[in-house]
Amino acid sequence: KLYPEDVSAYMWLTWLYMLRHEKVKELEAYKILLNIDPGQHDNILRIGELYKFQGNFKTALEYYQLYADKYPDHVKSFMELGDLHTAFGKYEEARSFYRNALQLEPDAIPARLSMADIETESGNFIKARSDYNEILEECKTTKEKLAAYNCLKEYYYTRGQYGKAFDYLELIINEQEKIEDQIEITLTKLYSVQRYCHVGRSDDAFNIIREADEQLGPPLDINIPHAYLRVYLELEQPEEIKASLEEVEANIDAQGDEANRFIVFWAQVKLFELQGEYKSAISYYEQILEMRPMNIAWHYLIGRCYRKMKDFNKSEEHLQKILTVHP
Repeated sequence: KLYPEDVSAYMWLTWLYMLRHEKVKELEAYKILLNIDPGQHDNILRIGELYKFQGNFKTALEYYQLYADKYPDHVKSFMELGDLHTAFGKYEEARSFYRNALQLEPDAIPARLSMADIETESGNFIKARSDYNEILEECKTTKEKLAAYNCLKEYYYTRGQYGKAFDYLELIINEQEKIEDQIEITLTKLYSVQRYCHVGRSDDAFNIIREADEQLGPPLDINIPHAYLRVYLELEQPEEIKASLEEVEANIDAQGDEANRFIVFWAQVKLFELQGEYKSAISYYEQILEMRPMNIAWHYLIGRCYRKMKDFNKSEEHLQKILTVHP
């Protein structure tokens, strides 16, 4: 209030609101920043991202287009527009923007990978796999290889081929060792512990967490209880979930880390499902969906609960919502 045009103060506020997961306040702070200094064009993108997070395609598009109008010859402008359309299942429009990016930079690996991702999302798996292989052969840098490996990991994960997906996770970690320090590699493993459970390597998952606990100090060690909780959720162990949940929730309260509050909802709803309390589970899933409306996968989980309740019409209704974006 004393310094209404202090850019640094508003930048600090945007960070604080992001940490607290107060997206509406964060959005307003960025708008004020843009008013104070219209030349900070990256703030235009951040405003667009926040509208995208809310599921507001029309307004998000206005800001992404505003950014593109200011940088019509930048690959990033078309990549951002392509990613926006992809997120809402508007694949033909997305392809058009990625092609524009490739016209500016014909060898742009990110644009080519995004085009292949659309084939995966559209169910054209043979073409997607062929495109990924071709792109991988042409990757020249470690960064490009990492991007390609990650796409292949998600490709196999989407197809339910967890073993092959895990192979690419290991390739990612091996590639990271060429350019990143041990802390970054430790964090990659820590964030991926549930993938170890998918392939029956839960013992390795626990070893990774224990090793990370020895290596990481504050503030990174806050990830340790989160990792334990993710493993227990994958293993569907109710008592361990409850005990781990208490520690995670206490950490979030102490740190004011509202951005990670969703994992608390996820754990609570998983407990309801494991106990057969599907109505309560649906209520929590709907709260999570409200927090993260662009994560349409929650509709699958809601649909699963309705199926278990023998309400097949409601189940189909939610599953159809997924197919509109992920056919």
